[in-house]
Amino acid sequence: MPVAYIGGASVFTATWKWGLTNFDEVRAVRTAVFIEEGGVSPDEEFDWFDGISAHLLVKTRSGELIAAARMYPDGGQTHIGRIAVMPVFRDQPYKEFCLRMLLFKAQSLAGEEIVVSSPVDDVVLYASFGFVPAGAPVFEHGGEHINMRVKRGEIRWHSQCKGHSAEK
Repeated sequence: MPVAYIGGASVFTATWKWGLTNFDEVRAVRTAVFIEEGGVSPDEEFDWFDGISAHLLVKTRSGELIAAARMYPDGGQTHIGRIAVMPVFRDQPYKEFCLRMLLFKAQSLAGEEIVVSSPVDDVVLYASFGFVPAGAPVFEHGGEHINMRVKRGEIRWHSQCKGHSAEK
């Protein structure tokens, strides 16, 4: 069941897709962002993990594609990533929204640790949720990435709400 969110005048939905069922819109977002814009080869972008992943798809109320992301179990870990936000929506915090949704869902899955291969530009975002680097940077998916991890019980949930104060 989709979840609707209201932010100012915009309304969007976030839905989970399982495996390759109803995968076309997820594929369209990742193709536009990672293959066409980022130069990643289709063989590298789409892999067998897609068949075992939970995919998050975010769209406007009118059906315009906003973002996609994925997560999958791997032994004692849950892998999250492939967060793709369409260029027209990058001035809004959809990447953080997707990360929050992935982390929330990951808390209910098996495995004590959540891991991500973070693009170097996103390390600060992941660190703000408690992720720590695990190893040296590597070149993959068209750019430099750093493996990061956080234990399920050590996720830092923070608020970006501004203009509200408990003190009056």
